[in-house]
Amino acid sequence: MISFHADDFALAVASSKDIIALCQQGKVDSLSVIPNISCFDGCMKLYQAALPLFPRKPTLSVHLNVMEGRPVCSAEQVRDLADEKGLFKVSWLSLLAASFTPWKRGRVRRQLAQELAAQIRRCLETGLFDKEAVCLDSHQHPHHIPVFFDALMDAAAELEKEGCTVACIRCSEDPLRPYLTTPAIYKKIKPANVIKCAMLNMLSARVKRGLRRRGITPTYLSGVFFSGAMTELNLRPVLPKLIALADRKGRPLELLFHPGQVPPEEIASRDEYQKPGFVAASTSPDRAEECRSMAVLKDEFGN
Repeated sequence: MISFHADDFALAVASSKDIIALCQQGKVDSLSVIPNISCFDGCMKLYQAALPLFPRKPTLSVHLNVMEGRPVCSAEQVRDLADEKGLFKVSWLSLLAASFTPWKRGRVRRQLAQELAAQIRRCLETGLFDKEAVCLDSHQHPHHIPVFFDALMDAAAELEKEGCTVACIRCSEDPLRPYLTTPAIYKKIKPANVIKCAMLNMLSARVKRGLRRRGITPTYLSGVFFSGAMTELNLRPVLPKLIALADRKGRPLELLFHPGQVPPEEIASRDEYQKPGFVAASTSPDRAEECRSMAVLKDEFGN
């Protein structure tokens, strides 16, 4: 099964409108909603108003976010995660280091679990998410980091005591072999993305074990190797190999696009976006091409 997924809904109003337009065209199978950015309520109202115009309702996933913006919990409750301005201060490396720092790991895990549960509850309170089949993923994939994944399992267990059912959690394993055996894309390979894939794939072994213990079939993901450039031109030569691999392994394939472009003025109007690389990626005109490519490829390869 192939899922065409739109990431970063509720990151900004303008980019969320782009994703809604794709939903109205029936090009989106699932989308991730960021719970902790200040435009969340407004974007969810836009989504709810447009929902009757969708030919089918996409699956909504909670896009757990500790990389940008403010915590849903108070900053005092998550002191190891937020700075003096109340903004998230953690990074991939700091969370990875905390995973292997005995005197810090437990404290960070507890704070993460509390924040993740709060973000999930905020989404469920909209009434637009399926409480009996909650789907989870994370902004920039930190849920593959051991301390984050353990905290996520803690949050899931807590919510299930409240009557929720966690039905799917993204496995961010973007298999390298299909790309590296496709000479047509060699000139487009970015070493940084290969390193990201290798890191996530290495960490995915633990994630897959955790998912299988919960009865969740791990997915394959395509969206890291071509991060920032999930375009028709890049994907078309390798997509048949990715589909064949997923079919052979009996695993769903999630194609991860960022089809909404954020205007620079919307970024500049708020202090929630701190990391320069993230700002550049969010405002890039390449996101408009991802939007077009998602629609074209959905027509050709979608179920």
